[in-house]
Amino acid sequence: MTYIWCGQDAWCYFHGVIDHHDKTLLGYYFSRSCSALGGVMALANAASQREIESLELRSDNGCHYGAKVFKDEIRRLGINHTRTMVNTPKGNAVIERFFRSLKEECVWQQKFFNFEQAKEAVDKWVLKYNQERPHQTLDYLTPKQFYERSTIGNIQQKVS
Repeated sequence: MTYIWCGQDAWCYFHGVIDHHDKTLLGYYFSRSCSALGGVMALANAASQREIESLELRSDNGCHYGAKVFKDEIRRLGINHTRTMVNTPKGNAVIERFFRSLKEECVWQQKFFNFEQAKEAVDKWVLKYNQERPHQTLDYLTPKQFYERSTIGNIQQKVS
């Protein structure tokens, strides 16, 4: 989760779930509320995008990820949950890098007057991030291109 200043609506909260392999932001929830339900909603969005068999969720030690509602959802979905060690910022490097990119390329480039304006900009940027923004770690492919190539490669390996 990260915080975004939304002018008259003050701080708002962006919960994200990212695939460590292809850097796709699978699910997110951006809201005015800083509750564990935001993490549950982001997780539900992610689970609706891809099959979640053998999924492992890694989070920091924030209270949101230890909340009963969050733990219940993880159990319901059959997800293995690991938490990073305290004071290990590299433990969640992929999502932390995503948050930095979101802020550098979208949030800090604008002055949002309210939540609705911020949400519109963030939604557009996330779409661009997944579909148009190349990543050095993906050989300058977009997350969408990388995922499609790796999925096609896996299908071809299974067929041969």
